[in-house]
Amino acid sequence: WHVRGRTSRCIGQLKGHLAYIMGLAFTHTVAGRSSLLLLISTDCEGFARVWNCSPLLDPSKASRKGVRKKTKKSSAESEVVALPDDAPDEVPSDYFFSLDKAENTLKVSDGSINAVAVSPNNVLVATGGKDKVLRIWKLKGNALTEAVPLKGHRRPITAVQFSPVDKLVLSCCSYGHAMLWNLVDYQCLTTFQNERHTGIYNCHFLNQGLQVATTDSAGLLKLWVVKTAECSAAISEHSDEDGLRDVWALDVTPDDQYIITGGTDSCINILKDFTEQDQQEDVAQQQAATLDNQRLQNCIRQGHWEEAVTLALQLKRKHDARVVLATMLHSLGDAEAPARLDRIVRRWTTDTVEQVVRYCRDWNT
Repeated sequence: WHVRGRTSRCIGQLKGHLAYIMGLAFTHTVAGRSSLLLLISTDCEGFARVWNCSPLLDPSKASRKGVRKKTKKSSAESEVVALPDDAPDEVPSDYFFSLDKAENTLKVSDGSINAVAVSPNNVLVATGGKDKVLRIWKLKGNALTEAVPLKGHRRPITAVQFSPVDKLVLSCCSYGHAMLWNLVDYQCLTTFQNERHTGIYNCHFLNQGLQVATTDSAGLLKLWVVKTAECSAAISEHSDEDGLRDVWALDVTPDDQYIITGGTDSCINILKDFTEQDQQEDVAQQQAATLDNQRLQNCIRQGHWEEAVTLALQLKRKHDARVVLATMLHSLGDAEAPARLDRIVRRWTTDTVEQVVRYCRDWNT
């Protein structure tokens, strides 16, 4: 599909699968530098197919040589249409990319292949499905070779994803656990386990690979800390009138600011990550508290009793208010302290008086 703003249209079709398509994954490209774009697709009969979609990298360039345009006779029939040399550098309105056969077809297993992912460097491909085996393939040209089977899941694998920064791959299954695998020795490093084995349907790396997000059959979006395998947050935003709360869809924006989930309640939820903002606010509050405490101590040392009492009450520091008043009475002595205290109290509002009375009650208990 070609998407521009709020509009989109189908610009290509790949034919060859004879069963339900379960997983799709493009190889990663760099704008202006990539010349090869492959698509790996998997189906419910255990086949994986590799398609060469490189013409999609620059449809306008391909269209000058001739593009396929659908005719009214049949969606399978097409004719070549030449475009003028000054055609705009966008997808032409009559552009249509079509393939009737994959570059490479491979029988992976006898069961459904539910998930497929491509590593960030386009060297490895991960597949997983009904047979509970995670397979790591080498992508050479347009072929999947040298599979390494990783076993450990107890139920069908539902999703796989490579780490964006480390040599790690994440897989999850309907038994309720997600497994983190090392791509150096192909050993399981960590398992993220759901309580009561509620099935995990999708998974995604966050925060430069330091966190993992999962969605499950309990309607929860969970955030996990990779280092400790502990769940740091469980968010419930999906509900269904029939009691079904499965959350199947999960995606994250490239900047990790937004998490998108979709479930059986027919709703798409968009959640924003406020972790960094909260941390900044905590730091700001700590700095402000340090400055306020320094101001209070300076007022006490300089004998600015009225300012010190006012500041302690404004900050609602019950203990500090008692210390300031006690220090003032002790420093001024019996001759001067009563008059100074009377002058301070006369300037208090009704709310301040009630506040101090409450503090006095607590001080005497």
